[in-house]
Amino acid sequence: MDRKQFAGLTRNEWAYLFAILTGLVIGIAVRRVKIGIFLALIFCALIGLSSFFRFFRK
Repeated sequence: MDRKQFAGLTRNEWAYLFAILTGLVIGIAVRRVKIGIFLALIFCALIGLSSFFRFFRK
């Protein structure tokens, strides 16, 4: 498999980390961390679904 890696992490793993951090930042910005965790989970699910559909489309 030819996967692009940076610092030992694949692009999908970086996307998940970005989604989690973005959700937490939004949650802290609105002063409700539970909302941030919920948004992070939604972002991760969307990233997972998009990679799943991209995998089966090819």
